[in-house]
Amino acid sequence: MVKMVKHDTVLITEIMNKTAWIYGKKEHPFPYDSAMKFINGVVNARIKLHPCGNHPSRISHDPVTKCFNKMDTFLTMKANSRCAWEIVHATTREMLQRLERCSLGGRR
Repeated sequence: MVKMVKHDTVLITEIMNKTAWIYGKKEHPFPYDSAMKFINGVVNARIKLHPCGNHPSRISHDPVTKCFNKMDTFLTMKANSRCAWEIVHATTREMLQRLERCSLGGRR
């Protein structure tokens, strides 16, 4: 059970790292203040979560990395258009919502 919790924490941390990375790009069409508030929120949540997993930073989840790399490639192919960013935003939101449902699933 403890290993599973640590694994989940590593997964959540990896998703937060990649989310902050992709939204940290200067080319997004969102208002600067809104984007910075979102990025800072993700970074703060990641910092608070980090001690829970007590994991080395070299651990990563290839599926998460591949997913965000695909989104990055998609943005590049679409020249960082607002429409492309809306798709990335929706995908990221769905990913975070699924994660929330999974983490709260057994606690309700």
